[in-house]
Amino acid sequence: MSSLIDSDVQKIAALSLCSGASFYFLYQMYFNRNDNVGPIKSEDGVLNYRKLNFMPDSLNEIRYEKPKSAFGKMLTEAWHGLMGYMFLPKYSIDFLNARKSDIDYQKNGFTLVKNPIEECDWLQKENREKFYNAMEKTIRELHPDAKTVYWIDEAFLARNTTGGNPPAVDGPHVDYHVDQSVVKEFAGYDMSDFDIVVGLWKPANMTTPVVDYPLAVMDASTFHKDQIIPLFGSIRQTTIKQESQDIKFVSGSLKYSAQQRWYYYPNQTSEEVLVFRHYTNEKNGEPFACPHTSFTEPNFSRDAPSRQSVETRVGIILKK
Repeated sequence: MSSLIDSDVQKIAALSLCSGASFYFLYQMYFNRNDNVGPIKSEDGVLNYRKLNFMPDSLNEIRYEKPKSAFGKMLTEAWHGLMGYMFLPKYSIDFLNARKSDIDYQKNGFTLVKNPIEECDWLQKENREKFYNAMEKTIRELHPDAKTVYWIDEAFLARNTTGGNPPAVDGPHVDYHVDQSVVKEFAGYDMSDFDIVVGLWKPANMTTPVVDYPLAVMDASTFHKDQIIPLFGSIRQTTIKQESQDIKFVSGSLKYSAQQRWYYYPNQTSEEVLVFRHYTNEKNGEPFACPHTSFTEPNFSRDAPSRQSVETRVGIILKK
């Protein structure tokens, strides 16, 4: 088995790869921006959404360090909010209803499957391991050429709208930068021992569907590596063990392309698991991966329970 899997570096990498929460600062910075034409929700999806924070084509990299004090955070958000209002491009995006679309995991990079276990206390490792054992059959069915399926428990995160790991709203990104040599130089870890990394995301312990900040994914067949710029980040994150930890990571922020196609599953419940491709180790080709983001459902009921979710990753080594 890969030496990476058995090393302490892997644990650091796994935590770092949960860097989606860092993109929440984009939402915090720009949520007061008003658009003249609002999004429209229909049976086909949410159309004409204009709040995603795509990066300018001229930008080559982003460096972000989360402020340690509340005052520093306020100043940073105010500054970036002004810069975002003035300079960040806005595009009309359609989040298509994946329930009404002909989605193929092998072609599009994502699918929705049934949660194999009952809802539980996800803070308990034995419950997470029960989930991993039950889900592995599905992962191997989706990847019949898998030799090793490695569940990265250190990457397991619980999110909600009021805790330390809020949803990454309106910040389209990939958790894994496509060039792992760039990652290793800055953050000290390297995930290229895995051929594929798959993400799993689901609402957690909710008796009602998610109606405020659902997760949307891009069709992997419409993603190209020239749309990604590295985000070099340092943040404090709350682990599944409820420990606060400072981590460094390199993820990827997204540039807009008219070829991109976005999907989401309206009213996703705790009984459904979204499976999608985070990373493919393509040294001489296009990376097959699904950039993703949460977004704000138009006109959702403020009386409805807000989103709670859990997510994790699984590393796959293919048969040679």
